[in-house]
Amino acid sequence: MVPHPSGLHSLPIELLYEIQLYALSPFLPYLSHYLSCTFNESPISFRVQYLLAACTSVNKIPLRASDVLSKALRYSLCTPSVLDSLCSKLDSLSKCKPALIEPLDRMYTCELPRRLFRSLTPRTDGRDWHVGDEPLPFLKHIFNKGTRFPILDPNSLQGYALTRAVHARHKPLIQFLLDIGAWPACKGGMAIKVAIKQKNLEMVKMLVERAEKRRVLLCTTLAVEGGGQKHEGKRRALEGGLEFAEQSMLKLAVKCNARDIIDYLAREKGIIPDMETLNSLRL
Repeated sequence: MVPHPSGLHSLPIELLYEIQLYALSPFLPYLSHYLSCTFNESPISFRVQYLLAACTSVNKIPLRASDVLSKALRYSLCTPSVLDSLCSKLDSLSKCKPALIEPLDRMYTCELPRRLFRSLTPRTDGRDWHVGDEPLPFLKHIFNKGTRFPILDPNSLQGYALTRAVHARHKPLIQFLLDIGAWPACKGGMAIKVAIKQKNLEMVKMLVERAEKRRVLLCTTLAVEGGGQKHEGKRRALEGGLEFAEQSMLKLAVKCNARDIIDYLAREKGIIPDMETLNSLRL
């Protein structure tokens, strides 16, 4: 005889949804297999309600659509279809009289959440990554929303997205991130160092040359804006930081015995090794 459900399991699904909207608990859907299935099959309308409640639970006045969208990306239930409905809902709320939420600020920068890249690892099945492999389709979906979404910051979290993509050797994702402004020199050139450890000369070249182009562009922009002390300090900090990173890259290539990368950095890019690196080369 099948036991009669009790407790939460005995409640109507609609009431479970109401409880979750009140509790906003990230653990409730995982208390049992039944609850997990119930919330996994929840409609888009409920998910939008949950994200709205979760992302506006802090009493921050005024509420801004840009803040809500930025926070919503951190939730795994924020799929492309849910995100589209959330954008439409926020647009409606901003047009109410009086407005229940501030309209989207297009100049607001939105960080790329770690959840999209945390699980990226090199393939073990021998296949190459393709444009249809996540998280690239989701990122393109966001990017293609244009003025209906805040500006994506590919260098948020110290370039975490690019570093993970390089670690996984996800070339389509790497190219996309670079195209939208990812800077390989973030965090002391961490993405480039990962490619060096992989002894991936092709990847090292692509990243180093993109970093150089970005450096030239930024230095030129600062020079055009003016030669004041403020801009001059930024320029020196920028160039000094990259010079230090380049030295550490060459040292790492020597440590990894990546001969082709050593030759590229020293001969083609003109990076001068320090005494410690020279002594290592002699050995």
